[in-house]
Amino acid sequence: FPAKDGHIALGIVDDVFWQQLATLMCRNDLVSDTRFATRAARATNAAELNSIVAKWSILYSKDELTAKLGGAVPYGPMNNIADIVQDPHVIARGMLAQIHGPSPHHKPWTIAANPLRFGAHGHGPLTAAPALGANNNLLERLSASKEIDHKDKGLLRDAFGSFATGVTIVTTRQPNGQLRGFTANSFTSVSLDPPLLLVCIAKEALSCNTFENADHFAVNILASDQEEISSLFASQSAEKFRITKWRANAQTIPLIEGTVANFSCVRHRLVDGGDHLILMGEILNFEVRKGTALGYYNGAYLGIGHETEVAGVVNPLARHQDNKI
Repeated sequence: FPAKDGHIALGIVDDVFWQQLATLMCRNDLVSDTRFATRAARATNAAELNSIVAKWSILYSKDELTAKLGGAVPYGPMNNIADIVQDPHVIARGMLAQIHGPSPHHKPWTIAANPLRFGAHGHGPLTAAPALGANNNLLERLSASKEIDHKDKGLLRDAFGSFATGVTIVTTRQPNGQLRGFTANSFTSVSLDPPLLLVCIAKEALSCNTFENADHFAVNILASDQEEISSLFASQSAEKFRITKWRANAQTIPLIEGTVANFSCVRHRLVDGGDHLILMGEILNFEVRKGTALGYYNGAYLGIGHETEVAGVVNPLARHQDNKI
């Protein structure tokens, strides 16, 4: 509502506050006026009511209205920047503070300070945010780690190799139609819902840039008789797809024939993982066939047989743990 020197806000909802406001306006006739007696009636006649209140409020300054209405009805003056800066309460509480910006050549900034004051816990001086770009690579500096030496790298590689894995061929097709693929044993299922998997590719690999930019790719889990294919795709041979039998999926990505499973994927996310990239894919389609998978352990291939049924392995564990898995 308008005042002589600005505007005020009124939050008159309940009948009791309306009656109090009408009394403070010296308009007792409005208290019993059926047009404004109830909340519903005031809502129906809001335009007329607002006009009556506005014609009254504009006769007074914000300070005068504060003296009349403050503490009696839901009320507040609408302060502009000058009002806030000059407000005695703001000054007394130190609710505004000046700080110097990152450049000493600029004028100090006036900012909102913390109005809370605790006798035993004072807050330190306020400081400006750093200049744009001042903290570039902050994360790298905070998380800087000691580079592992060549000997330890070899030992770490051997330690990783003590974990037996399967062997996969990851394939894709470049925009120009060229087929690309590499051998990977760093393959992991991630999620069933949504169906996600991941593979890792060394940044120094020739096909790294291709897979980094690929929209679709496929993961082929090799069978135990596909050692030669694994070795072929681990090489830089240009004959990979000429020698190997394959067929295209719906996205025209190569699927290797004779594998125990394959997964056709759309890229879900690409994550930087040190000297590797972690390529996550959402599975669009997959195929499984019976067979023995090719394994890899301590730098050598091995066959992963199915002589022992999974149930035969699980049941003794279940009995050992009181039938709870």
